[in-house]
Amino acid sequence: MVIKITPGYMGVASVDGTTFRVSDFSVQPSQEMLFYDHVIGLNDANYSTNVTKGEEPGFINVQKKLARPGTISIGGGFSFPATDGEGGKALKTFLDRARDGDYFDLQFQYSRCETGMARTFTECRINQFSFSVTAGDIVNISVDILAKKMENRGTVSETEEVQKLITWDKVMVSGNDLGGDVVQSINFNVNNNAKNIYTNVSGSTGTPGAEFLPHDIRLGMQEVSGTVSIYNNRMVDFLDSNTTNQSLTISAGDDFNANLSVVYYPTQISAVVGPVIVSIPFIGVDYALGQI
Repeated sequence: MVIKITPGYMGVASVDGTTFRVSDFSVQPSQEMLFYDHVIGLNDANYSTNVTKGEEPGFINVQKKLARPGTISIGGGFSFPATDGEGGKALKTFLDRARDGDYFDLQFQYSRCETGMARTFTECRINQFSFSVTAGDIVNISVDILAKKMENRGTVSETEEVQKLITWDKVMVSGNDLGGDVVQSINFNVNNNAKNIYTNVSGSTGTPGAEFLPHDIRLGMQEVSGTVSIYNNRMVDFLDSNTTNQSLTISAGDDFNANLSVVYYPTQISAVVGPVIVSIPFIGVDYALGQI
């Protein structure tokens, strides 16, 4: 019998009908075998009486005999470079899902073999979304999710569309008192503090082990934070009683536009030999990512 061995590859994913290439993918099910551990060591003797127990090498006690399976958590992260094609649509989709907290399905193709190896993750919610870009580089996106269910099924068509990476020259940053032409880099992170909720029925679907799946995924308080670095300029030195939220707008390529409501923290200036790049941390306030 001839066994065909095919190499793995970074793969393609699909969300809301949009196929995009990823640079890494680590969404996985996680489950442990939990034990009711006793205090009897491997060579302990006389443990059944009130005599002080001692070791007798060669005498063996049963270990790890009472156990149960733990709950199942399906989650992890993936990263992808934003493009002007499908990658740009995926970028917009994930920001919208992070902002709104909506559920979505995600498919990922792991290999190019004849039958394919793919997984479908259903009823996903975004735990964290990260956007970052530096002058001279490309836009990089990282997404961390939790999912209610997972199945080893589905296929994702390998895309052959030629797409242009979204480079720094296609990124526009603007905001109150922020000179967009002197921005050197920007990054922001959305943390939805997602948490699995388990109940006595949990995700029971008739599938073996499904009773250990989460019944729901709850989002906590949304936290938006980031840093913008600018050249030879600065913003506020201190926060005071008159400090209020300001608008920060980021656009990238044809499909992505983020309007953030933020408060800038005191400017961070480092003394270095070379160009003076000033880091300005910010935090999202009010409807930090805008209303639906």
